[in-house]
Amino acid sequence: MKKKAIKEKVMTTVAVINALNMLSPYGMLAVDINTPGGHIQTDNHLYGTAVNLPGEMGGYVQAMLSPRVAYAEDIVELPDGDTKSVSVGSGSTHTIGTMQNGGTQTVNEGGTGTITSMNDGLQSGWGTMSIGTMHGGTQYLGVGGDGTITEMSGGTQKVYGTGTIGTMYNSGMQTVYNGSGTVTTMNGGEQKLLNGAIGTVTDMNGGVQYVFTRKSGTIENMDGGMQEVVSGTGTVTTMNSGGEQTISSGGTGTVTTMNGGSQIVFSGGNGTVSTMSGGQQNVSSGGNGEVTTMSGGTQYVSSGATGTVGTMSGGSQTVYSKGNGTIEAMEDGTQILYGGTGTVSTMSGGKQTVSSGGYGMVSTMNGGTQTVSASGIGKTITMSGGTQTVSTGAYGRISAMISGIQNISSGGDGLISAMS
Repeated sequence: MKKKAIKEKVMTTVAVINALNMLSPYGMLAVDINTPGGHIQTDNHLYGTAVNLPGEMGGYVQAMLSPRVAYAEDIVELPDGDTKSVSVGSGSTHTIGTMQNGGTQTVNEGGTGTITSMNDGLQSGWGTMSIGTMHGGTQYLGVGGDGTITEMSGGTQKVYGTGTIGTMYNSGMQTVYNGSGTVTTMNGGEQKLLNGAIGTVTDMNGGVQYVFTRKSGTIENMDGGMQEVVSGTGTVTTMNSGGEQTISSGGTGTVTTMNGGSQIVFSGGNGTVSTMSGGQQNVSSGGNGEVTTMSGGTQYVSSGATGTVGTMSGGSQTVYSKGNGTIEAMEDGTQILYGGTGTVSTMSGGKQTVSSGGYGMVSTMNGGTQTVSASGIGKTITMSGGTQTVSTGAYGRISAMISGIQNISSGGDGLISAMS
C-alpha cells in the first residue's frame, strides 16, 4: 500500500511538471529519482524565477527547472544508483558511470559533467562535458559549451560550441552547426559541417566529412574515406591511396600533397592539387581543375570542363571531347587529346598526342614531341627544337621553324609557314 501511494504521488507530481513545461516553453522540468531531502525545489537562473511545489514526496522526487534542457517522464522505478535526470550548476561536478534507457545530464555554464559510458540518453548544456565511450545517445553542446568524446562507435555529437572526438568508428556522427568540431582519428562515421562551422579530421582512414559550411573543413592526413565539398572550402593536407575529395556546386577544394587517391570536380566546383606525384584529378561537367606541380599521376578533363597543369615533369593530362586542357610548362610527361583541345605553352620535353578529332597546340617547342593522328590537328607556333609527327589523315602545322623536325607519314598533311 505504501509503494502504491508513493507511485500515485509521483504520477501527480509528474503531471504538475508537465503542465509547467507547457507554460514555460523556454525551460523544461526534469524528474530525478533517489534525490535526498524532503522537498521539491527548482532552479531557473536564466529567467530569474522560482517555482515552489509541495514537499510531500520526501526523498523520492526532485524537480528542477533548467533553461532549454531535459524533460519530464513518468518514471517510478529505476535500478539502484541510476540517475534518470540531473542538472549540474556552475562550479559543480557530476559523474555518471553508465547512462542508458533515456537518462539526461544537463551541464550549465561553469559546471562539469562526465559520463564514463553512454548507450542512450542525453548530455547537454553550456559547460564542460565529457563522455568516455559512446555507443548511442546524444551529446549536445550549446554556444560556449565544450565537449569531448574519447571513443565513439554510435550516437551523435551536436555542436554549437566546441566539440572533440578522439576516435570515431562506423555509425558515429558529429554535426557542427556553428562553432568548431574535431575528430582526431576517423575510421568510419560522419562529420557534417553546416552554416558557419569549422571542422577538422586529423587522421582519416574511413568515413566522410561533409562540407556544407560557409567556412571550411580540413583533413590533415587521408589514407581512406572521403571529403565531400558542396559549399565553402575543403582542404586535404596529404592524400594517399584510398582517399577521395569530391567538389561540386561552387565549392572549392584543395589537396596540398597528393601521393594517391582522387580529387573529383564537377558542377561548377573548383579543385586544386598543389603537388601531385600519384593519384588522379577528375574534372567534368563544368568543373575547373588545376595541378600546380605534377611529377606523376593523371589529370582527366571531360566534356565542358577545364584542366590546367602548371609544371609537368611526369604524369599525364588526358582531355576528352569538348574538354579543354592546358600545360604551362612541360619538361616531361604526356598530354593526350581524345577529341578535346589541348595547349602546351612551353615544351622542353615530354609528348603531346593528338587524335580522334582533337586539336593540340604548342606555343613554344624547344624539345619533346607533338604527335598527330586519326583526324587530329596539331599546331606549333615556334619550333626551335623537338619533333612534330603527322600520321595518315592528320594535319600538322608549324608557323615558324628555327630548328627541329617535322615528320609526315603517307596520307598526312604537313605545312611549315616560315623556316629560318
